[in-house]
Amino acid sequence: MSPGMGPSLLALSDRCDLGQVLAAIEPLELEGYPVVAVLDLKLPADSRGEHIEAVIERFLAVGGSVLQLNVVDQRVMAEAVEHPELHPDLIVRISGYSAYFTKLPPSVQAEVMARTQVG
Repeated sequence: MSPGMGPSLLALSDRCDLGQVLAAIEPLELEGYPVVAVLDLKLPADSRGEHIEAVIERFLAVGGSVLQLNVVDQRVMAEAVEHPELHPDLIVRISGYSAYFTKLPPSVQAEVMARTQVG
């Protein structure tokens, strides 16, 4: 597993979808790891409520107890890299902590953006 409890991109590839991530954690006995088995998911900014609800229901159905959902907008992050003064309050989640995106080193900004790339 990698950051949070998400399956490693090495195992599923960088083109895996949300269904593959949820299927990958189903065989785990999550009930044995309450509170510490956090699934950290980043969803695109245009995610619809019913999709988010389905993710939550499936996660709970496999015994998950801590789901951290973050809604991200690639366009906003790219703009913040070019014009940090326009987004001083943009906060991102990085494996258990939050940080102001524009205060992160460029290498970390690039990693956050790569991890939130959808499709």
